[in-house]
Amino acid sequence: MPQLMNDRLLMTCALTLVACGPLPEPGPAPVAAATVDASVPFVEVVFPARVETRLQATVYAQLDGGTAIVSTQRDFALDEQYPTSVVLEPTGGTVVNCSQTIPFASWKTIRSISGDAATVALGPSGALSVTLVHEGTVTVVIEGDVGGVRCIVDGGERTSVPLLHTMTLKVQRVAGFVVEHPSRFQEGCEGERLVMPIGADVAVPTALPLDGAGRKFLAANAPAAVSLTLRTQRDVTVTGNAWRLSQPGQVEVSLATRLPVQGVKTFEVVGPDSVRAIDAALYLTLEAAKGSVSQRVEDGGSYRVFFPTGENTVELRVNSATMNTGPLCSQVPPSWLLASSSTPEQCRVVSPAPGYAGGTHVASLVAAGACGLDVVLKGTGFHWAAAFSTTR
Repeated sequence: MPQLMNDRLLMTCALTLVACGPLPEPGPAPVAAATVDASVPFVEVVFPARVETRLQATVYAQLDGGTAIVSTQRDFALDEQYPTSVVLEPTGGTVVNCSQTIPFASWKTIRSISGDAATVALGPSGALSVTLVHEGTVTVVIEGDVGGVRCIVDGGERTSVPLLHTMTLKVQRVAGFVVEHPSRFQEGCEGERLVMPIGADVAVPTALPLDGAGRKFLAANAPAAVSLTLRTQRDVTVTGNAWRLSQPGQVEVSLATRLPVQGVKTFEVVGPDSVRAIDAALYLTLEAAKGSVSQRVEDGGSYRVFFPTGENTVELRVNSATMNTGPLCSQVPPSWLLASSSTPEQCRVVSPAPGYAGGTHVASLVAAGACGLDVVLKGTGFHWAAAFSTTR
């Protein structure tokens, strides 16, 4: 979501269907993150580190010459704060070119071991004991079987097939961390500060360890390799693996480590009054014989509804939004929108809610005929209006 230059603050709603009202006054130039008010106490939400000593291995194998073949890799963090002795146990098993009932895998013997970065031993219960020694790689070839399947081998059906599992164990020292967030994959949101909307659930960021070459990895013995803290001067609501602010503010991210930290450091949470530019359009999502079809609404257009009694909706889809502090790194939340209809007998507005393909459901088509809709971004001059018709 590229940020507009100062000499391009005025914008028209980039929609063929839009009847824009008076253009809003140009917003101020992008500003830095809000300053801290020393008189307001901070609220801290801590997501503690988590380590594992017993790991499960699900076998997903390919049948080759009557044998189920699979290769897997597990990364391990080598540091005094992480366990150096772990146990791996096979759980479910799947052989992709066989029918399955309730498949299960078992390890019987170790065929070969290559490398000395860890010691490995297969116990009588079929669990693999691993002790980390130093940085490096160990490759273990394990023989066993996969049961609970129906495989055709040499023209006959078998309910169990031999298993050959090649497992690579990669042991790495932690040289630093990177704080990742799903929104960093969006254009313009790759930096240390992410702009998020008030009233929307935001995923808790994830801290991944980095090896000596700066490559991130997921440590099997430390799924949450370091304690992560969200710190803010606003009331924060945490539900599961998401957090939310109900008013504008800043949320700082910190890790309990002395090692170098890259990635997200701050979330800037803003309201709709911070919008400087927005690219959005109205779409129809129509029930079809197989799934649904989506069509962009053009002012004055006519659209056939295939199943009039089915789920046929109108949605607003936002392609990008630029705020005073930078590009919005999330979808515009439904709570920011307000829809009205001049033809409720044909298109009835609903309380905005998440819709198809990341859009916001704003109205339902209840009868064929003319439809007039207007969707407003609350507290701003931005709106999207369309007059169109539907037929059966």
